[in-house]
Amino acid sequence: MKIYVVKYALTEGIKEIEAQFSTSTTKKGAIMQYEITLEAARAKAYAMRDKKIASLKKQIAKLEKMEF
Repeated sequence: MKIYVVKYALTEGIKEIEAQFSTSTTKKGAIMQYEITLEAARAKAYAMRDKKIASLKKQIAKLEKMEF
């Protein structure tokens, strides 16, 4: 089964990998950010990008308000 890993979408892009899921190989507490379809992965990546842009704009505004 193909899955699309979006965990590092902002730095490395969306990774397409072949995966098989099994309860015996799943590590407890491990979190993998992935989507089943490319469209869902792209939507998630765009949402991540928008969130990062908003965060950076907030940081810029805070820095511009600083006085020395």
